[in-house]
Amino acid sequence: MRQSQPRSGTEEAAKASSSPSRSARDLPPSIPAGLEAGQGGQAPGPAGEPSGPAGQREPRALEEAERQDAAQRVARRWASSGSGERYGTRRFRSKRARDRDPVLLRSLLAGCPLPELPVLDAPSGAGRLGPMLRSLDRPVVSLDVSASMLGEVAPAGRGRLQGSALALPFQDASFGLVVCCRLLHHLGVQEEREQLLGELGRVSTRWVALSYWDTASWHAWRRRRGWRRGHDRRVAIAASTLEATAKAAGLRLVARRFSLRFVSPQSWALFERVGTRP
Repeated sequence: MRQSQPRSGTEEAAKASSSPSRSARDLPPSIPAGLEAGQGGQAPGPAGEPSGPAGQREPRALEEAERQDAAQRVARRWASSGSGERYGTRRFRSKRARDRDPVLLRSLLAGCPLPELPVLDAPSGAGRLGPMLRSLDRPVVSLDVSASMLGEVAPAGRGRLQGSALALPFQDASFGLVVCCRLLHHLGVQEEREQLLGELGRVSTRWVALSYWDTASWHAWRRRRGWRRGHDRRVAIAASTLEATAKAAGLRLVARRFSLRFVSPQSWALFERVGTRP
């Protein structure tokens, strides 16, 4: 179960986010331990797991160790020096690739009345969604665990904060819209997905938009059949499972959008807080 974190308001986050490389003492006390700039938010390695005969780990301990190893690999990949520049310029080389998520997100939000509150982009990565989000005429707060990623977010020095999307350092209902792009498919444990949806819904007054990998796709089906090589541990999730997880977090599904239906796994879903008045 996630431990409760002290939280600060959006105004404090904006003041504290003028530079992604601030020292630990310059950051607000609401930032979870281990996520200060320069530390990269890496998860500690497994220690003291119960073991079976001949020093072998028990199945549950092995699963936990593999999960922590996966978290460390992700942290090393995206929190290392230069990862922001690589992600921002090489990961999405073509205009078509760069525009795919912003176009889907814009379509998803079409006609949705946004509260007069800031928008949260978590994790923001190198800020690829920034121009589209700023076009909504709301202040945008960019949060990411990687200082290298935040260094690529433009405009520099405005609304940038280092932290984890699984333990958001904000008060409840601080944002009118919370956006979470390309994180869910890295979470292979249902408890982590529940934690993420719970945090996104907690800090939003109304809307939550997030991307996920849909199991109802040719790409995901090939992975399940073992036809795709490599050690990529990104995971797809069934739409029904995602909807049930969101419902448990107090969110109801409003709409979905797809990159290339039944072919590409990349999909988007829009949720609204239960009980929100039109």
